[in-house]
Amino acid sequence: MVAGLGIEVLHGDGNDAQFVLDTASQAVSGIRAGRGPVFIEFSTYRWREHCGPFYDNNIGYRSEQEFEEWKQKEPIARLERELVRKGVVTSSELEDMNRAIRLETEEAFEFAESSPFPDPEEAFTGLYAHSIGQDAGRYKG
Repeated sequence: MVAGLGIEVLHGDGNDAQFVLDTASQAVSGIRAGRGPVFIEFSTYRWREHCGPFYDNNIGYRSEQEFEEWKQKEPIARLERELVRKGVVTSSELEDMNRAIRLETEEAFEFAESSPFPDPEEAFTGLYAHSIGQDAGRYKG
């Protein structure tokens, strides 16, 4: 449908991080070169439940085999395997990075959970509001 409007369409495997980067870079280069907009569609698979971090295989809409096949294509683990295979990073370095990321995330959660809620007046601080009338386009800072 988008191609019918004369817009370039790119699509492919959304679970392949390198492909996604290459495709997005190609699109950006074309846009910057003045070739117009690009519509990108990356196919992927939801292998966890819709509204949380758990699995919902028990409700029967997919087989355990289908789930396991798609889990092997999970983008982060797939990228990690590829980086190790190419010698970009070692498994030990990945473990160190993942440990540091977990620690940083835990610290951020602890900070957020121990911080007081902001005053309600601060809810609109730092927003750019566009409206019709006297305040059109005024930065609310």
